[in-house]
Amino acid sequence: MNNIQIRNINTESDLEEFTEFFNLAHADYPEYNDLTTDIIREHVFDAPDFVVGSNFLALDGSRIVGRGRADFIDNSSTIIIRVLPEFRNTYGIEEMLYDAMMNYLAPNDLKIHRTTILSQFKKDIAFFESKNFKEKNRQYTMNRDMSQPVEKPVFSDGMNVRTPDLKKEYDAVKAVLVNGFSNGVDDTAELEIYFDKFTKRNFSQESVLTVGNSNGALVGICVASIHPAIEDKGVIPWLAVLKEYRGKGLGKALLLAGLERFKGMEKIKKAELCVDLDNPNALKLYKGVGFEVVTETVMLEKKID
Repeated sequence: MNNIQIRNINTESDLEEFTEFFNLAHADYPEYNDLTTDIIREHVFDAPDFVVGSNFLALDGSRIVGRGRADFIDNSSTIIIRVLPEFRNTYGIEEMLYDAMMNYLAPNDLKIHRTTILSQFKKDIAFFESKNFKEKNRQYTMNRDMSQPVEKPVFSDGMNVRTPDLKKEYDAVKAVLVNGFSNGVDDTAELEIYFDKFTKRNFSQESVLTVGNSNGALVGICVASIHPAIEDKGVIPWLAVLKEYRGKGLGKALLLAGLERFKGMEKIKKAELCVDLDNPNALKLYKGVGFEVVTETVMLEKKID
């Protein structure tokens, strides 16, 4: 093995090698399907939030053996490290990528660094714990087989579900999302930023479902998205109902409406969502409509004094 070198990614010359690395680095991840160079180009390198300077490669000679990505929003960063299975936790690649990302992030006034790791990768978790990261929470990723029937959604009298016109109703839609999550997330500003980024993607426009009361005011939202790079899977990243309207079956009805959307698309084989382990009501709801746990993810964070 040669000396490992760290450099920023080159979106032109590294495309084929990075695609090969990406698929090999995720080969032991549950339910992973290989991506093509066209998908990597369009949905990774050309994604609106991709920044060359925040992406680092570890090379053994000319072979890519590791990748680090360090993005930041507001006052927090999200760190990702991926290393080929045969190089993991052995050659110090994680350390080198981590140092490169910390140097990149250092000029910014950040308060928190975060990372998420599948619970099965205990050595990766231990690496970040050695950097003074602490476990914040755990999430289940859950899948539902879309060949199974979907129960008809039933909304309370006066409630109306529809696809909003985001060009005209964007602020109202975002407000119900943020208010619906206000008791469940630490920083709603980050949630707003992620939703802003999501709605800038072309495939997002038909993904949003809202429910309104008899006066037309929005009281709940479900995002049921089909990413063009993974055409056989529908994803539900957000489901929220305003606090004063909970306990009326709106969350379940919205979720079923999202699943109905997937059911009407022949290519969709499964639906996916995530849920915090400390949210037993949501976990019960998802299991009740046919979702099953696939993986457990650990979020770790490091607060900066």
